Amino acid sequence: MISYYLTDHADALLFLSLISIVLFSVTIVCIPLIVIRLQDDFFIRNTRTTAPFKSLPLHCFMVLLKNLAGIFLLTAGFIMLFIPGQGLLTIVMGLILINFPWKKKLELRLLKLTSLQNALNWIRRKNALKEFKFP
Repeated sequence: MISYYLTDHADALLFLSLISIVLFSVTIVCIPLIVIRLQDDFFIRNTRTTAPFKSLPLHCFMVLLKNLAGIFLLTAGFIMLFIPGQGLLTIVMGLILINFPWKKKLELRLLKLTSLQNALNWIRRKNALKEFKFP
C-alpha cells in the first residue's frame, strides 16, 4: 500500500524534499546572521530605531526588502513546523523583520518559551557575544 503511494506521488515527494532542504539551508545561514546583528537588549527596549537612508526611495526599497525577507522567514518557519527544521526560531526571526501592529506583544509571547530563549542565546554564545536579556 505504501509502495503504491510512493510510486504514484514520487514527483510531489521529491518536490517537498527539495523545498525542505532549501528552507533548512537558508535558515541555517540567515538566522545566525540576524541574531548576531541584534543588540543584547533588543527584546527589552521599548523603542527600536532604524537609521533612515538619505534618499526616500532607497529607504522605502530597503524597508520593503526587509519586510519581504521577514515574510519569507515567517513562511519558512511555519512550513518547518511540519518538516525538519528550526520552525519557531525562524518564525521569531521573521517577525523581527516584519513591520505590523502588535508585533512587540507577539514577539514577547513567543519569547516566553525557554527553549527559544536558550536557542537564541546559544547562537550568541557560539559567536562570543553577550546573551540576550529577556523581559
